[in-house]
Amino acid sequence: MLRGMSDNGWELLPVTDERDDSDLSGATDVFTDPPQLTASAIEAAKTMKPSDLFFYYMPKTLWTEIAEETNRYERQTRPERLRQAKLSIEKKTDDIYKRKEMFQAKKKALDAFKDVLAAEIMHFLVLVISRAICPITSRLEDHWKTRARGAIPAGTWSPFMVRKHFKEINRFLHFTNNQAPQAKTDRAWKIRNVINKLQTTFKGGMELGRWVAFDEMVIPSRSSRNNIRVFLKNKPHKYGTKLLRENPLLLQVCSFALFYIVGI
Repeated sequence: MLRGMSDNGWELLPVTDERDDSDLSGATDVFTDPPQLTASAIEAAKTMKPSDLFFYYMPKTLWTEIAEETNRYERQTRPERLRQAKLSIEKKTDDIYKRKEMFQAKKKALDAFKDVLAAEIMHFLVLVISRAICPITSRLEDHWKTRARGAIPAGTWSPFMVRKHFKEINRFLHFTNNQAPQAKTDRAWKIRNVINKLQTTFKGGMELGRWVAFDEMVIPSRSSRNNIRVFLKNKPHKYGTKLLRENPLLLQVCSFALFYIVGI
């Protein structure tokens, strides 16, 4: 159908406020219901708690998967980090016994890593968001300092997460397995688990009506590590991740797709 439209052009229908089924003369199952939330989404919203609606669209199973992939990535990279530590120690000293002692201490420190929990992933995310709202720009460590320094107040993050564990999560946070075969062919593989989960929950929360709108949106991102970012010269944010979304009468997103240029 789309190929035929590209060859023969579009057939424009007159714009009117009245119901017009002229383009559906042969249809016997015309869907006329308005868009509405599903029963499960209404049940999640009944409590009026933002957390219930949040976990409806981003369920706890998603956070558990993220924690598992984060721990997997830490284990996958540990041998290489040990190898790099050994090379660094060999450059620092020629004493064989001291080398062995320093290497064992480093190995013990790496082996002491505690698996990240799903709740800790959410705490990490909340702290990152809070830093965006109320940043201490001098340095990240100041969020944990115990006393004020001049006009800079004392940090507030200590009750939520110790600094060492925050930095570990920040270093190893992963959403998918880097060693999976799809990592070589899917440019969005690093966030594919999150995309798939959101696609499922978005569709499960809304029943489409007769009229469906398609729109584009951009998530600003200038990071060179984002290999699916695109350049949009006419947008306020020139670089970002482009999404094509499907939403009934602009009420709620019920489906979306990543847009990126293949081969670049």
